[in-house]
Formats: sequence, structure tokens, C-alpha cells
Amino acid sequence: EAIEHRVAALAGVPVEQVERLNIVRYTPGQFFGVHHDGRQRPKTVFVYLNDVAEGGETRFPKLGVQLKPIKGCAAMWDNLLESGEMDWRTKHQGMPPKNGVKYAMNCFICKTLRGAANEWPGYENTGFTMDEWWSRSSVGVREIRVLSLRALAEAHLPQTELCRTSEELAQQGAATCSEQNQDDEVRGISMIEICSTPFFGIVPNFFEADEAAFLLAACSRADSSRWSPARGDPEKGTSE
Repeated sequence: EAIEHRVAALAGVPVEQVERLNIVRYTPGQFFGVHHDGRQRPKTVFVYLNDVAEGGETRFPKLGVQLKPIKGCAAMWDNLLESGEMDWRTKHQGMPPKNGVKYAMNCFICKTLRGAANEWPGYENTGFTMDEWWSRSSVGVREIRVLSLRALAEAHLPQTELCRTSEELAQQGAATCSEQNQDDEVRGISMIEICSTPFFGIVPNFFEADEAAFLLAACSRADSSRWSPARGDPEKGTSE
């Protein structure tokens, strides 16, 4: 949560516009082909979790920019023109590391806030809402819909037929955490502007060393079955 608030502060948006954070992994030879992050994402913040000795760069062919992975460093760029159209100049690709594993984190800024009106994607501000068992994704772009099987069941089945009631689930309890002062979590950061049109900037030490180490440790504990292909077509990318 603290990282989401830091990303929001860097991008100058409410934290509700930050998609759930997404860690990517590139083993030697794995890559992510040339792509754009989409019209629903005005900005992207991309953070490197470890150093890569050779290869693994993020390359922007149209800008003539190539970033070498440096632990804790972040890059931020605009995906859209002022008109709202996609800025194709920020198409980019993830180059394969030649040895070692590359870990990084995608922090996408989405147009639609979490908790926004439950309207059909593409029909914002029209009043056309979805049934209560549908909701916009808080993980990916808000064009993705999420189906709640519990909400669907509760809307169509009598309480006696539900295998578990909400009260039973509540009795199990949930892990609680103490509230944190978000103001304390957003520390001072400095940005180096690489390009103004489209905007492209670099943030050294966006992550502290201990933060990157904590995330890397979590990644190393995840077995291979926990990683899934980042792209469905292996010709367009093999990273996870």
C-alpha cells in the first residue's frame, strides 16, 4: 500500500488510479515484444528490482532510449497525447537478459478510479450500470470486468442453499494490520527528465535497498507454478 501511495505521488494522481502492482520476471532469453500500455493507462511507472549484468534493457525504439536495469531505479512515461489518443512514440520492449534473472514491477496509472460507479466499461457517465455481481477490475485496466460468484449466488439462491454464509466467513476473521500514516510513507524523490514530449523521466532510488530485497525474497519463494506468461503468444513475448 505504501508503494501504491508513492507511485501516486510521483504520477500526481489519486492512489485510486494506481492499478494493483504487478511483478514481472525475465529468465535468460525471455523477452517482451514491442507494445504500448494502452489508452486506458495515461502513465506508466516501471521499477527495476535488481541489477542485471548484461541484457534485460527496456528499449523505446521511437525515442532512441534504452534503460539498463538498476536496482531500485524507476522510469515514468506518458502513454497518451493531450488529446487522449495513444502516443505511439512510447511503444517499448523488454530485451532478454543474457544471464541471471531480471525482476521488475509494473505500476500502471488507470483513467478509471477504483470504486468508480459500476458502469459498463466504455459507457462511463451514461448511467448504464452492471448487475451487482459484476465489478470493474482493480488489478488490470478498468475495461476488465470481474465476476463475483458469491454475489451471483446470493442474488439467485435462497440462504439455505448457500454452502457458506457471509456470517460464517466473517467468523473466520481476517488478518488485520495497523493503520499507517501515509504521509510518513511518501518520502522525497528526485526525477531526471529525459524527454519532455512525450514526457519520460527516471527516478533513481525510487525503492530503498531493503524494499527491493523484500520483494525479491518474495519472488524467490514463489515456485515456477506461481508465474504465468505475460503474453499469450510466445512470438510476442516469453517473460512471466
